[in-house]
Amino acid sequence: MRDSIGGVFNLTFIAVFMLVVSGYLAFSVSYNKAFKVKNRIISILEQNEGYNSEAKSQILDYMKAIGYNADTPVVDKSEKWNCPADVPGMCIKWTQVQDKDTGLPKGYYSVKTAVYIDVPVFNKFLPFMTFFQTQGDTMTINGTND
Repeated sequence: MRDSIGGVFNLTFIAVFMLVVSGYLAFSVSYNKAFKVKNRIISILEQNEGYNSEAKSQILDYMKAIGYNADTPVVDKSEKWNCPADVPGMCIKWTQVQDKDTGLPKGYYSVKTAVYIDVPVFNKFLPFMTFFQTQGDTMTINGTND
């Protein structure tokens, strides 16, 4: 009788260990994907010198190619984040800085992407897992008189 109880304990321990390891692997893959998407969005914004229709289509194409399908990140509405409904999984924010030498506007974009974990067990018991996100900034983008 003692051996059967010890066997059940060992099997439970192994099952919990496998669940923790697989959850960690799922999180690390999702975090890596969100990090790649954030870096690519920053690169696209810098190449197109802002968030315009060309940049938006390139971002959507990249998200489809990599298989990134996350929900919109959790953002503070007082900080003026723009979370486009047709580009899920990312939010952008423009921060403008006046150039003292030329007087022309310049600034940078901040990009935030969500880490999406679609593990049914975790989503059922831990629905608050939406706070994992990555954030980065572009280099300074110079404006024109227009």
